[in-house]
Amino acid sequence: MVYQFEEDDFPYIQWSPSGEWLLIGGVGVGPKTQPFIGVYHDTLQTREAEELGIEGGTLIHSVIEDGPSAGILEWGDVITASNGEKITGTEDVGNLVGASNPGDVLTLIIYRIRTKENLEVNVTVGQRDVPPFEREPGYVL
Repeated sequence: MVYQFEEDDFPYIQWSPSGEWLLIGGVGVGPKTQPFIGVYHDTLQTREAEELGIEGGTLIHSVIEDGPSAGILEWGDVITASNGEKITGTEDVGNLVGASNPGDVLTLIIYRIRTKENLEVNVTVGQRDVPPFEREPGYVL
C-alpha cells in the first residue's frame, strides 16, 4: 500500500530556494540530484590485492547500463588512482565523485583483471535523481 501524503500532513515542508534541498521542519533531508559515475563497487580486500599484485583500490561489481561509465569501466576493474591520488577504497571514490560536478571529467587509473593491465580512462561525471527515501547525506555512485 502506498500512502499519498497531503500538504497538511507536513506543514513545514519546503524546497530550498535553489531547489537542491528538501527541508522538513528545518532539517535538511538531502539533495534531489547528485553526481554519479554509474558503478557499484567495494573496497578490494588486502588478500585480493596481493593475489593481483596491486596495492589496493575499489573493485567494480557492475556498471549501470547507459550510465556515465558504460563502455569505459567493466565488471572486475579495480580503480587504483584518480587525478594523481591513490584510491584505497570506496570512501575515496565516494569523496571524489561527491566533490565533482556533472560534466567534470575524472581521469581514473584502473587495473583490468580480465587483461591483467593498467589503463588510464576518462569518465565524464553524470547526474542522477535521488529518490526521496535516499535523500540523506551520502553518495550513491
